[in-house]
Amino acid sequence: MATKKKPLAPTRQLSSLVPGESGVILRTPIENERLAEMGLVRGEEVVLLKVAPFGDPVILEVLGAPIIVRRADLAGIEVT
Repeated sequence: MATKKKPLAPTRQLSSLVPGESGVILRTPIENERLAEMGLVRGEEVVLLKVAPFGDPVILEVLGAPIIVRRADLAGIEVT
């Protein structure tokens, strides 16, 4: 009997979220230890809380705490 494969959730870049949207981190750049120290690691839920008036920086909620990061630092982070 063939098993049904669960369809994969679409992925997108964390930097493309809009305020109020959330996602679970699937992939992060290996070379960015600073982001990992802030909690931006695979499997963690992240919520985009607010974007500065010119689009940078952004305020994220990770592990129940707000963090402020530049959009450029979010490059390469994929979420579902």
